[in-house]
Amino acid sequence: MLQHEVSPSTLPPSEGAELARLSWQGLQAVLRETDASAALAALATEVAQAMACRRVAVGWGSGSGLRVKGLSHGAQLSRGVMLGGVEEAMQEAVMQAQTICLPRVADGAVRITLAHRALMRREGLIGAITVPIAQQGEVLGAITCEREHGRFTAAEIIALEALAEAVAPVLKLLHEARLSGWARVRRDLRLRWLREGSVGRRLWQFGAAAVLVALVLGAVVPVPHRLDVPARVEGAQQRALTAPTDGFLQQVMV
Repeated sequence: MLQHEVSPSTLPPSEGAELARLSWQGLQAVLRETDASAALAALATEVAQAMACRRVAVGWGSGSGLRVKGLSHGAQLSRGVMLGGVEEAMQEAVMQAQTICLPRVADGAVRITLAHRALMRREGLIGAITVPIAQQGEVLGAITCEREHGRFTAAEIIALEALAEAVAPVLKLLHEARLSGWARVRRDLRLRWLREGSVGRRLWQFGAAAVLVALVLGAVVPVPHRLDVPARVEGAQQRALTAPTDGFLQQVMV
């Protein structure tokens, strides 16, 4: 469950149209692309222009596997762009599964903001915000916005959260389209493991241990075995012996 900085009920009704506009424009920017990396870069640029940010980065992955995959204003990751702790800020928000904004908009929730404060000091920022991208409780990535002039307002926080929720299914489909068969199997197993409760995980562990023990015993312990198969012995060549008159064989020597 993702926690949010503010609630839409705290905003004036006049700002609802502005929130819907950002979500719609961001979704359009993603839908125009057929490649996951291009879609992330287009999303970052759209957010940077709409929210007057110095830089916007979009990361993909979860936990320590989260990496920046898209930057605003056409910046290329392959050219050694200095990220300056952006991925650490994203991981801070993703690990807590909640939006982190500095300066804070008071909502009574406790948040760890060490990475965001370090990012602001390093880059000389006035405001920074990271919103996780999630679908059905699964964190897929994050959006980090940097601003040199002015702090982020409650309306902008809600707009960014609504945008992240809107684009999450499309980005997930674009990302999965690039996965190999083995990568999809690993992803499904990881998701099933995460969705299982403590009892389910323990059953999986016991089952895997039992299979491992059976394999080890089968390879080490000798087991007698017997194979019963019906058989018949026949000569390689068959010849007929004929006699000029009818009779019986009296004795066969060989």
